Formats: sequence, C-alpha cells, structure tokens
Amino acid sequence: MQMKNKMNWMALLAALLLLPALALAVTEGVIEDAPAVDLNAPQDAAEVSYLPDASYYAGYGDWKVSWDALETHFAQEPDEDGYFHEVTQMPCLTAGEIIRAKKLMAAYAAGEAAYEGEPLLGKTEDVTIGVYALDPAQYDGESVFHILPGTSLRDEELLGVIDAYAQMGKTFDPESLTYRNCMRGGGIESTRFYTEEERERNSEMANLIRRGLLKPEPDGETGVVTVTLNMGYFNGLDSFTLRPYRRMTDEEMIAVLVSNGVHDETAEIDFEGIEREARAQLSARLGLPKSMKLSYISDWTYMPQRYTETGEVEEIWEDNAMPSRTAKGAHFEYVNENGNQVFVYAVFDGETGEMVNLFVTENREIGNDEAWDLSKMEITDAQAVEAAKTVEARLGLNAMTWYPQGQDTWTNWGPCRIVRAYLGDGEWMTVYIGQDDAKVHGLEISAGPAVAE
Repeated sequence: MQMKNKMNWMALLAALLLLPALALAVTEGVIEDAPAVDLNAPQDAAEVSYLPDASYYAGYGDWKVSWDALETHFAQEPDEDGYFHEVTQMPCLTAGEIIRAKKLMAAYAAGEAAYEGEPLLGKTEDVTIGVYALDPAQYDGESVFHILPGTSLRDEELLGVIDAYAQMGKTFDPESLTYRNCMRGGGIESTRFYTEEERERNSEMANLIRRGLLKPEPDGETGVVTVTLNMGYFNGLDSFTLRPYRRMTDEEMIAVLVSNGVHDETAEIDFEGIEREARAQLSARLGLPKSMKLSYISDWTYMPQRYTETGEVEEIWEDNAMPSRTAKGAHFEYVNENGNQVFVYAVFDGETGEMVNLFVTENREIGNDEAWDLSKMEITDAQAVEAAKTVEARLGLNAMTWYPQGQDTWTNWGPCRIVRAYLGDGEWMTVYIGQDDAKVHGLEISAGPAVAE
C-alpha cells in the first residue's frame, strides 16, 4: 500500500474460505444441540474496525489553521518529469479554498457562475478531481467521497465539485471534508486498509485462484470502485480504491482479485514443484523448520550479482550490466523459539530452475515506546565476524573466511551489520547481525552466473 509519498508493491493478499458450522454441546455425558457457530465471522468483532484510521494523519497537525498562509495562487506548471508541485495531502480543503468555495457557491446558486468543464461526478478514468455518491449504509453514514489533487484548487475546479453536488440534489459543504470522505494528493491508496482477517482471507483466495482450486464466478460484484488517477497530481499514485466501511465478503474479494488480473496459473507455474524444492533447500541448507507455512508463490525478475573476492557487490553500470532474468519464488513464514515472526523465501531461475536466492529474516516489532538510537548501536567488525561464525556449527559448514562488508542495512529486525563468506560453486552466504545485540537475525545464500570464483 502506498503511504504518504512512498510507492511500493505488495505481495498478494487474502483469506480462508470458511463455512458456517453446527456445534454440539456436551452436558453430563448427554450430547445436545448447541447454537449455530458462524465460523465466517471474525473473532473479537467488537475490537475490529472497518473505518478509516484518523491516526494516519496525526502528524500533520491542525491543518485548518496552519495552512492559511499556503492559500495563494500556486504555480501550476509541471516540472521536467511532468509532475505538479505538491501543496498538500491532507484530506480536506485549505482555509483559503473554503473561503473561495463559499463565495462560488453563492454565485452558482444565483446563476452568476456556472461550471463548463467535464463532469466530475463518478469519474473513474485519469482522475484529477472526482466526486462519488456513496451508499450511507455501506460507508458508515457517509454519502459522498472526494478525490482531490495535491495542488491548490482553481475556482473552476471548485465549481466542478459544487456542480457535482447539484447533480446529486445536494449542497456542498466545503468544511465537511475529512479522512472519512476525502483523499488528497496521493496520501493513501484506498478509503481504508484491510483488517488482518480480511488480508488473510484475500491472500488465501488469491492463492486458491492461482492454483486452480477456486473457480471464480464471471462478472461478480466487487462492492468496491477503483479509479485511475492522473499521477502527476498524486505523487505518482496511479489508482485509488473506494472500499466500503464494513467487512468485505469472500465473493466481493474474489471479484476484486479477478478484476485485478488474478487467474488460474497452473499452466504457467509448477506450484507444487516450486514449493517442494523450496522446502527441501531451505530445510537442508538453512536449517529451517519443515512446518513452515506457505504464504504464496510468485513471479520474480532479478539481475545476477557480481561479487569481488571479498564478497563486495560490484556496482553495475549500463555498459556492463547483465540482462535481467525471470524467476519463480516461494514465500513462507513461521514463529521461532523466541516467539518472533520469521519470513522466508526461495527463488529459482525461471529458465534453468537453478537456485538463485535463499533468504530468512527474523521480524522485530518496535513498540511506540521504543526507538532506534543508532548512536548506541555500533558493533565492531570483529563482533560481527564472531556472530557469523556461530552459523557454521549450526549449518554444518567447515571453517569459513568471513568478510565484513563495512556497511549496515535494514532488515525486518532493524539495523544490521553485513558479513559474507564464499561457499564455493558460485555461491555466497550473507549473515545479518543485529546492531542492537550482535546476534544473527538473518541469513541468505545467493548464486548466479556472475558470482566470482
């Protein structure tokens, strides 16, 4: 999910298909009928919210006051990449826009101003401004949603919003826009996030469809509206989804997945073969548990790496870069003996089937009362090497020469020091050492035709 100014891709998301069941109660050795148990209902429903998260914008402060000074006629010229300079991503009108909107509303009502541009109501393609009628029963009482650009709105654009309201038989209230009914400037990619339960169901159903185990009904109702955006006004965000403020049904999720191109891939991908080989190598070479849960299997594109004799990754320039290659990967997860979530994947070349990468990283969730203080997290190269050596006995490796890479990286654990050793046969092992505790929190084996002997 894109958040604020960042764009990122996400793995397939989803969830289990569960059916209502009838339970039996046992009393003093007598079996009695018990009330029906709806296994399709989320647990702890009282604690689950399907509403937008106000805290997402908490860091912006009191924008209705602080943005007064911003309301001028900002330049609307695009930069050299065709993008317009951002004014705001807050889900509302600025103070100056509110003042102008009220004046324009009075002129519109008196017949002294009219909107002559393209209709904004229900616009779904190449959207810069869009106004959408909502079913209040599906959106917790909200009846209109607004998509606005990050740039200052011209009078003509404000008139377009006012006119869209008139088409719905409503009167626009410039001060009514909030995170519940507005997205501005690409600050977020949907009206609300999926809950954890919805994400699990969505991911599971995507897997079932891709593996040919679930045959979707054609033309299913999605329950959502997805619009394409004029990216230059939304910090590069290319689409936005209006998702109801209630629990999504399996049928709706399946319809959305199909509309997004998820389909039966059994003719294209050997799902069982990839999973079987991934489990075998991850277990044998990294000592990972056989009970790992498969998350999903995906397509990859990778570029073979070049390494120096001491394990440094060579910089690849256009004139000597190796062409990218296709690959297939299997993703897993499990909980380790410390109670931490662990994420795993194995990647194989799409043409040769050879192993490209085996990777495991331990996840550490940082609470609100914790923060990374890098000034207190400086381990030495010697400490990093000693930590890396603990991997040898655990994985049955012979004495290896470890090369500290003199750099840190961020993993799911947090800031880690990188140490690398050559395994032979064109393979390198990388160990990720936590800067906070000088312990191993990630392992990687990488291979490819460009690895130095």
